[in-house]
Amino acid sequence: EEDKEVQLQIVQAVNTAVTSAVTAVHDTTLLLAVKTCFYIYLVSKNGTIQKTANATLTQMLDVVFARLESPGASSMAQKDAFLVFRSLCKLSMKPLPEPLPADDSIELRSKLLSLQLLYSIIASSGERFRGGEKFVWAIRQYLCLSLLKNGVSPIPAILQLSLDIFVTLIKYFKAHLKSEIGVFFSNILLRILESSNSSGPQKRLTIQALRVLVAEPQLMVDLFLNYDCDLEGKGIFTSMCDGLSRLTLTLQALSETTEQDAQLKQLALETLVAIADSMVAWERDVKAEGAGAAVTPVGQRPPSIADSSSVSMVGPEPSPVHRGGGEAAGEAGQSPGGGEAGGGGDGGRGGELGGGPPA
Repeated sequence: EEDKEVQLQIVQAVNTAVTSAVTAVHDTTLLLAVKTCFYIYLVSKNGTIQKTANATLTQMLDVVFARLESPGASSMAQKDAFLVFRSLCKLSMKPLPEPLPADDSIELRSKLLSLQLLYSIIASSGERFRGGEKFVWAIRQYLCLSLLKNGVSPIPAILQLSLDIFVTLIKYFKAHLKSEIGVFFSNILLRILESSNSSGPQKRLTIQALRVLVAEPQLMVDLFLNYDCDLEGKGIFTSMCDGLSRLTLTLQALSETTEQDAQLKQLALETLVAIADSMVAWERDVKAEGAGAAVTPVGQRPPSIADSSSVSMVGPEPSPVHRGGGEAAGEAGQSPGGGEAGGGGDGGRGGELGGGPPA
């Protein structure tokens, strides 16, 4: 009971320091504050403490990224947001032990929390984050690599969060991620659809993500023009339609029960119908506009955004995953803004999140 009170007071104190408009908590001190709440969430066995620490983390990140989006945001606000985002990406890439840990293990809960926080950042991001060259670079270099690692996880919750983040990335960042989108489609989504080793729940989770994506008419046209019509590209749109069609026609067992097989085939068929509906809707809009709808290439940068070379990623071979509720490829290099904050380690320099208990 005494430890519970101490942990609560620590969380409250850290939250006050970070969110206060008077005090200045930045750089490695900010990372240490986030790391403290993260660690308390992981080690506490008390549900109230866990909820409080989780809510505090979310509130602190909201403040950090709100400062980034505020008028006249300082370079320090940009640095703070970059450091926190990069640290969460690296934390989400930490490999899980073998055999796979229990649902309440620290390792699994750490990965899930980091992915949840990353999803929250991407989903609620503002224009400075979405258009900032440094943040687009970080998404390519860190977040996309994390998605390739976690998108092949055999743990359902990890796959779910990875797909949620990917769908959100396409919504807000597709103009910057042509090669990365192509790699994720080819190495994760399409292989799960086509693989005879992937389970019914895996396929269902993947099709649900596709079902969200295909509801956007312009995206369907963009996929076809940027990948299928590219002589050096992969036929992503064609392969997606082919994979869904094969699922609806296969006589092989896809799930544990005949009823689940029927539901999966129905979902695949509904997704095919949604693709057709989107194409019809796009054509109708073109005719309504008279002059034709503009097709935005996936890889085209907005004129106001400084151009930067695309980082091509090579994805790992996907392993079967399934739905319910890999070793990382090493450090991804230096950021355009400099090296690691504080250099890591102990001695009060902060380091990366999740590196162990705070001093």
